[in-house]
Amino acid sequence: MLLVALLVVLATLQYRWTGELGRAEEDQLRTSLNRAAAGIAADFDRELGRLFFHFLQMPTPDAPEMSDAEASLVERVTSWRAQPPYPEMLRQVLVVEHGAGGAPALRAFDEATHDWVAVPWPPELAGLRRQIESPGGHEWMPIAADGPVLVVPLWHRFGGERRAGFLGRVDPGVERREPGERDLRVPGSPGQPEDEPGGAALLWLDTAAVRDRVLPALVDRHLGGEVDYRVEVRDGDGREVFAQGPAIAAGRPDVVMPLFRLPLAERMARHHAERHAAMRMRTPAPPFGDDPGFRGRWLLSVTHPAGSLAAAVTRVRWRNLAVSFVVLGLLAAAVGLVLAAARRAEALARRQIELVAGVSHELLTPVAAVRSAGENLAAGVVTDPAKVREYGEMVVREGRRLGSLVEQVLTWAGLQARGEPATRAAVDAGSLVESVVAAVADEAKRGGVALESRVAGALPPVAGDRDALERALRNLVENALRHGGSGGWVGVDASAVEANGGPPRVVLAVEDRGAGLAADELPHLFEPFYRGSGAKAPGSGLGLALARQIAEAHGGRVEVARVQPHGARFTLELPAMPAEGAA
Repeated sequence: MLLVALLVVLATLQYRWTGELGRAEEDQLRTSLNRAAAGIAADFDRELGRLFFHFLQMPTPDAPEMSDAEASLVERVTSWRAQPPYPEMLRQVLVVEHGAGGAPALRAFDEATHDWVAVPWPPELAGLRRQIESPGGHEWMPIAADGPVLVVPLWHRFGGERRAGFLGRVDPGVERREPGERDLRVPGSPGQPEDEPGGAALLWLDTAAVRDRVLPALVDRHLGGEVDYRVEVRDGDGREVFAQGPAIAAGRPDVVMPLFRLPLAERMARHHAERHAAMRMRTPAPPFGDDPGFRGRWLLSVTHPAGSLAAAVTRVRWRNLAVSFVVLGLLAAAVGLVLAAARRAEALARRQIELVAGVSHELLTPVAAVRSAGENLAAGVVTDPAKVREYGEMVVREGRRLGSLVEQVLTWAGLQARGEPATRAAVDAGSLVESVVAAVADEAKRGGVALESRVAGALPPVAGDRDALERALRNLVENALRHGGSGGWVGVDASAVEANGGPPRVVLAVEDRGAGLAADELPHLFEPFYRGSGAKAPGSGLGLALARQIAEAHGGRVEVARVQPHGARFTLELPAMPAEGAA
């Protein structure tokens, strides 16, 4: 009971500890996954920043005019194409500037001819055009809102200053600036020189290269390992830009990270917008500070292939619990087996003591009778010839009984040691029955029991040890005479039965009409040293166990069944020899 209680406590602690370990493992996995996703986002944004600042031309007092700026862009395109690791992520370079009637116009750089060619607005950049034409479109932002486009300001000369922006437009409310101030917007409002150059460079990214080259390399760098995570990148409208890993049913991603950001350039744009607002309000310009609130144009999501980290950890937890409880179950079974073995050992020891007592009694009884008869004969107490003959028969009978008991114990010990019969030969079942019936005829006569035998025709021979088989059948018959002889009749018969797909089998049956057997005693009758509750005749409890041992050593079996209304039937079934073996 103490061991069982300890197992229950151990199972409870195991369940709690496994839960705590599962939660700790989930936290660790989530932290690691967040770190990996942040690494992917940081590396991707770093590549965007490298591209942006490669083309950015900072204003200087001797900055080139617009035409010179375009020549500088050509040089930067050429140098970018020669830079690893992802030069192919740049699809095309465009310049947006004033067109006819003040509308924004586009010129594209043809890398084959190294010329700038006027092109219509692509449908993919229609949103950017509307943004530029809107009343607030003069404000510069480094990332276009409706496509993978980086907006790089181009600087130009206006009134002795350098300015930059989308087009030659400036907020009319800003008329006073301190000498030397820089503006990220270009002139072009009424009353200001329209012929001054101004505009912005559009770095149009190649989404196919980003999808097939850049993002797979970053995912493999930060998430390459045993777990094949589901990684997706979607734009602001929810359209899929990149997907990798096994398809997973709709659910909540484990990690969502903003992607496609230019924090430094966005801070620059926000700083200039706030500065111009301060100039309109005639307030001090705010300092250039850090703003972590950039959400990114794309979203990176990472999901465990099990559906979520919680589901994966739960699955592992239940697997560990199953293994733990199997081990605990084996420990509980071991405790039960130890308890059962201890009880069986106790019962076996008790039966062995009973065996020793029974065998000692069985040995002492004939020894005492033989010694008493011998002493009477030696002392001349018995002189009558009839009495002398009677004493002699008693000595022979008790000697035979003593020899039978010793032989039975030795046979049991031999079978326990060898596990198979000592010799094998063809044994005739009919003669075996006749021999056993003749050997116990006197015992049956003294007990007033009618002993009958029947052999069903010519039986096939049995391969085995004749002495052992005779001992097994004799034990069954003697058991019937001792315990079932109260009915006044014991029958022994031999027959052959056909086996399914094999040689026939010989069945030797012993039946009595005694008091019968209790149902709960049937499973234990063939156990060594077992004696039924109604057993009154002396015995060692080895007879039936020895019969089963001999039968199994010959490839056969012994069974018992109750006979209605009273009595029992024991059957010894043995395999018959094949015809060629018998010959």
